[in-house]
Amino acid sequence: MIKKYYSSENYSVANTIVVNGLKELIFLLLFAFEGTTYLVRPSWVSYEEQLKILNKPYKSIITKMENNFKLTPELLELNLGNEKNKLLILNNPTNPTGAVYSKEELKKIAEICKKNNIIVFADEIYLDLTFERDYTESFSKYYQKHFAVVDIELDGLLLLQN
Repeated sequence: MIKKYYSSENYSVANTIVVNGLKELIFLLLFAFEGTTYLVRPSWVSYEEQLKILNKPYKSIITKMENNFKLTPELLELNLGNEKNKLLILNNPTNPTGAVYSKEELKKIAEICKKNNIIVFADEIYLDLTFERDYTESFSKYYQKHFAVVDIELDGLLLLQN
């Protein structure tokens, strides 16, 4: 799986974690992160609830039906604050809407993340469930400062970028 979809230059055994349960993994990531988390809305319900339980600061970025409920580079820039540490949770394909980001959309979002030094949690658990696999790919192809969660069969494979 990693060799097939993810750059082997970015990942190694040393920075790969296999877990039993994605929800717990996300909870631990959010627990360890010190800064503001940005949630692209609508989103999977557990992201916000975990942040509330942990009493962590977060901001919601509300997407619109006109953009197929996708985050755009303009919307991201408009919603960013001046916090030192920022974490963006980017789900592709998205849950609950099913929207799929194109390669070009991912590239543009990556440019904004680079410019603003944002850490990205790329929740790609549904990436293999899309009929549009040639249309999209892992965020890891465009941005190095991220975590990627992949492979629904393993129920959680966290790839940590150097």
